[in-house]
Amino acid sequence: MNSLIKLSKKTTIALHALAYIAANGENHLCPVIRISVALDVSPTFLAKVLQPLVKLNILESTRGAHGGFSLLKSAKKLTLLDLILTINGPFSTSYCLFEQPTCKTGSCIFSELNIKIAHIIFDSLSKSTLADFSEGFILTN
Repeated sequence: MNSLIKLSKKTTIALHALAYIAANGENHLCPVIRISVALDVSPTFLAKVLQPLVKLNILESTRGAHGGFSLLKSAKKLTLLDLILTINGPFSTSYCLFEQPTCKTGSCIFSELNIKIAHIIFDSLSKSTLADFSEGFILTN
């Protein structure tokens, strides 16, 4: 499936991990190994993805046998747009709707539609919170 916005693998893993952590509830520590099993990613890669989120004050990290990650803010206050911009940085809205662009003139005949779609995406991401998606995880201990 092609995506309308280009996000890095790191960003998509981070968003899924944040939703998983949010699904566990506030103030609950989620060990990296448990998150990595749920997301089917390497624990080492996941730890590298999550550590910058600690520095950005999105997550708190606790070391040790009973350690893990927890959210520093309520999942209801974290919008997907804010998270994406924080993790990924700005993303381009100048994309083509089609897998194989065919415009040869330098300006796309669908550019106004692209702009409308970008506004819809931004609006939707700004109204969607991490809490809205955390319910999608089936948790196992």
